Amino acid sequence: MNPTKSGKGNSGMARLVDAVDFDVSDSYNRIAETSYVVFGPGSQPSMPIAACAYPINMGEHMIAVIRDRVVSEDHCLCWPMDLSTAATPEAGGYRLYCNWQGRTWEQDGERHVFIENAVGWVDWIGDETSERLDVKVTFARPKFINGVATMIVDFDVCERGSDGSIARNIPRPFRIYADGRCEPQF
Repeated sequence: MNPTKSGKGNSGMARLVDAVDFDVSDSYNRIAETSYVVFGPGSQPSMPIAACAYPINMGEHMIAVIRDRVVSEDHCLCWPMDLSTAATPEAGGYRLYCNWQGRTWEQDGERHVFIENAVGWVDWIGDETSERLDVKVTFARPKFINGVATMIVDFDVCERGSDGSIARNIPRPFRIYADGRCEPQF
């Protein structure tokens, strides 16, 4: 979607936006490399802040302009898992989720797609053994590939047996793209 660049409103803002060059050789994520518990014994905590992927030289003012002028596209990753141990082979299951928004900015023939509001969570399915599951999610520092932001979302899943011992520890990293693609990294 092309942003409106009419002279209406704050014309100084339109000129500022027209003059921006994005440095996509590096990028930032406001919560890079920070782990959040998204499922603990019997509960579903919410992430206190969402991940993002923007060029390193983009300030909050420019991000606000993009939010005001570009309609976001919602994307979702859903990965089904089975809680299965030797002691309880069919104890239930769960789904790992990541939602994010892609925002496309086109300027002077160039197209950039950014990640906004990326969050992870878990949905429990099955019987009452959810206290045996711990899940943390971490979003990595993003990078840009051909103008499209991408970053790793890493679910660290710890399943416990009925005695409380660790039955299995499962890393589930995925690469998400601002344009909605996602790829398992395991």
